[in-house]
Amino acid sequence: MTATATPSLFSRPALLRLAVLAITLVAVGWVLDRFGLRDFMATKWMDSQVKGHGGFGLVLFVAVATLSISIGLPRQIPAFLGGYAFGLAEGTALAVLSAVLAASGVFFYARYMGREWLSRRFPKATGWLDSFLSQNTFAMVLALRLAPFTSNLATNLAVGVSGAPFPPFLAASIIGYVPQTIAFALLGQGTTIDPLVNGIMVVTLIVTSSALGVIMWRRTRGQGPSDGTI
Repeated sequence: MTATATPSLFSRPALLRLAVLAITLVAVGWVLDRFGLRDFMATKWMDSQVKGHGGFGLVLFVAVATLSISIGLPRQIPAFLGGYAFGLAEGTALAVLSAVLAASGVFFYARYMGREWLSRRFPKATGWLDSFLSQNTFAMVLALRLAPFTSNLATNLAVGVSGAPFPPFLAASIIGYVPQTIAFALLGQGTTIDPLVNGIMVVTLIVTSSALGVIMWRRTRGQGPSDGTI
């Protein structure tokens, strides 16, 4: 009678993934220190490194914004800085592009690095995610993108480790990022338009986006599995 081999949490593939994860975190920290990117949230950095630098400044902004959002920086900050440096239209487009690139990168990183390990360690929770998100991917992600005070990074990680398909995740992210990105780009744009008009537009966008997100969240949750929670 031969023993049945069971997947080990400390198998070679699992250890390799943990090593890659550790190296990634160290590399990100080194890049932030080496290139002074910890000051990215300051308009001073934008003035010295991005504004007036043409195509190089544009590419640098997208690269740094993508990296920063990928490791947890609120996406509203690059939106604000994009509006500050590039104006409403271009700033919004660049900030949305950065957020989408970050979301896609984290999605695939989590899918490769975390799904197998979590499936073994927490099969019930992973099964719940698979069942729920595979059926409601677009609506669920869109609700989370629109709703206030939700974690962008947590959403990307959760959908990544689930079995949810990428295309609806991507589509929902692109659409869902737009309203709040416009709002914060307007804030960054500042005094180029009447402050009262600017303030009314920002509040309207945020309130409308948040209300839609909450409504969609409630409706989508009602469509999910009712046999347990994560």
